Amino acid sequence: MRLQKYGLLWKVTLAKQVDSDIRLILRQVNGLSFYGFLETHPVWGPYIYVPYALDKDKQTYLMVTPQSFYAEELLEFVNSQRKIEWYHMLHNGYKFPKSAFKEDYKQYRMSLATVLKNIDDAESVIPIVYNLLSKMAVPNLVSCEYYRKRPFMYIRTQIYEALPKQWTVHDIYNVLQSEYEGQKQIKEQLWNDMAALHAAKEPVKIPVLDKTCSRITLYAEKTTPYNINFPVIIDEASR
Repeated sequence: MRLQKYGLLWKVTLAKQVDSDIRLILRQVNGLSFYGFLETHPVWGPYIYVPYALDKDKQTYLMVTPQSFYAEELLEFVNSQRKIEWYHMLHNGYKFPKSAFKEDYKQYRMSLATVLKNIDDAESVIPIVYNLLSKMAVPNLVSCEYYRKRPFMYIRTQIYEALPKQWTVHDIYNVLQSEYEGQKQIKEQLWNDMAALHAAKEPVKIPVLDKTCSRITLYAEKTTPYNINFPVIIDEASR
């Protein structure tokens, strides 16, 4: 798949697939390559969680700041029709009853097993919805966790109080909009930086951990006399 995103041209290919574990190679055309995992956010859509840079020998290097690459076109790689359906349902405003949340000390929790028990094929749907809602997490404010082997969504009291009687993921998003937008800005920063550096004809240099994960080095692009870019690892001695 080729797509234009963040002001650059990219190629996405399937690296490995084991059931719902889908791993992708993300390559900036005539540039750097990355390795990551396909995920889906109920508001922002499908994305590649990118923790690794990939050198020319396809060796992975852990990035100091993992990134997320968002593109609706990535739905093509999702291998579960049920997950695609529930992504669209949540994204398009599927409503949960506020009464499904029960007070739990200084927060409220909603049992997904209870709120979805009447859904067709609930046994397979519940983990899908849990996975999607878990992407709404904000530290100390929103989370999804298992308690006694049952999946729950937790929200703080101030969020609960701001929700309407029938709420959607967008209602939670609107309450915490500044936190979510701050998250997304950090997660996408690299791609925007790469576009700016390319426009200025400057090389991209990304901090990564070396193969021993004991020190930081640089993952960068090197340009040949024929104007072809390829990735290199720059160690401390050669900087």
